[in-house]
Amino acid sequence: MHQSARRADPQTMPNRPAGAQRAPANEGLAGLQAAADSSAPVQRVAALQAAADGVIQRKTVAELGNYAQPAPQNVDSVRTDYATLTVGATHTGDMYQLMGAKALFPRLNVLLWGVTVSDNHATVNSAYQIASYINDSQHTYYTAGGKPGNNKPSRQEYEGLTHGNAIGWNKWIDEGGSSSVILYATENSNNGGNTERAAMRTGTAPIGNAQEEQAFDQALTQHGFAANTPYIIVNFRRSGHNGGTAPALDTGTTGYADIIAEVTQRFNNATIVPMGEVLPANFPAQNANLHNYFLWPAVAGDRRKQAGLLRYLNENYNVIGAVGMRSGVMDGLALAGFKILSIDISPEKQGNTSKGWERGSKLERALGASYGRAFIKDARHNETNLQDNNWAGAFSATDKATIGSAADTFFANQQPAAGTKHPSHPLSVQSLNALLIRVSNRYMRDPGAQRDNTHPLDPADRRMINMLNTLLAKDYTAVPNAANYLNVFRNVLQ
Repeated sequence: MHQSARRADPQTMPNRPAGAQRAPANEGLAGLQAAADSSAPVQRVAALQAAADGVIQRKTVAELGNYAQPAPQNVDSVRTDYATLTVGATHTGDMYQLMGAKALFPRLNVLLWGVTVSDNHATVNSAYQIASYINDSQHTYYTAGGKPGNNKPSRQEYEGLTHGNAIGWNKWIDEGGSSSVILYATENSNNGGNTERAAMRTGTAPIGNAQEEQAFDQALTQHGFAANTPYIIVNFRRSGHNGGTAPALDTGTTGYADIIAEVTQRFNNATIVPMGEVLPANFPAQNANLHNYFLWPAVAGDRRKQAGLLRYLNENYNVIGAVGMRSGVMDGLALAGFKILSIDISPEKQGNTSKGWERGSKLERALGASYGRAFIKDARHNETNLQDNNWAGAFSATDKATIGSAADTFFANQQPAAGTKHPSHPLSVQSLNALLIRVSNRYMRDPGAQRDNTHPLDPADRRMINMLNTLLAKDYTAVPNAANYLNVFRNVLQ
């Protein structure tokens, strides 16, 4: 079984009170921490979350105004000043990549669109979360209007920004564009991207001062963390089945147990740390955990402190890595310096695939082997029911094996080489070769040479090949012999 090579040095840690107990909830959060700590295993904490929404997230327009300005009536005038990152007011999961771009180029503007300007409105609450996390009121704006029109940068303009050339940068950069900023900044780095990755760690997960570090360390100790114990974090995502987006990317209560079992089987020396709103069944109360960490008094209601707490954990304790379904939280962990395994849905999956997996290719390239990915291919029961608060989400045996194998690939003792892809990755050599053989045998009269028009192209195959054609042509995907695959795939599409 594997062990992490890194160990925390107790002499570098702040002093911890002996025998510390869990901290009581402070005034204004009365009962929330107690409710979080006493939640039954594998139980939705809807009442707790409703209370948290009321105490922490309900914001007025005036409070939003502390961190963002109303955009001018002619919203285009924002980007004529300088390039502007745009994000939907409710897209809180995208704020980590956006902040990664801001950490590299602080002068970038930010436009939050889709804000219903009314006290306590859900869009004001979520816009406040993003704006307060960015913490740059001089260059952050909000508007009731929709997503700005197309005026995206070219690659040359992204690279111009990297080299300090802002001339002509009257561009909108959408959520996906934030990852492009990160990619081209690291690609054009003078030292292999190390300076940029360090800037993103401190920018996306700031730690204020020694007093804040002491508060973080005390909170972690009170929740079971100890120096030198190896930890693997498993994040629980649930937003899709609570009326949010991408429900098939939720973890599920049984899916949670499946991930934990696969990781434990391969790393039985490590302590599993549950993260999020749900504890796994029969979880020992005294064990290290990040259950509802966002409600801990040291960080409650402050996204910057919540991110700083997690970075402090990674840098001062023995964290091997973090596993979870693809989400903004997982991207935030990666940008803060964690080694992660992000579980995504393969584009080869029939039916309910998930958009956005290809955006991760940019972060893979920018962050290197610390941004590990695995792709599941089988549908999970009832995965698209948006209101199933107790969704089980069990993984197939094949997908469980994929998750375990990928954890082995990215969390083993040796650091994976840059560009390492798990075989489940759509752009891995194994996946591409398998697809090449399948489509050649099915659609080519002389494999790789002439199209057999007696066999109509299956729509799913067409969608997959079109997607790969686009991605393989991008140099950031760094696929060996990409031209060979492109040649065959283009012949198939004829």
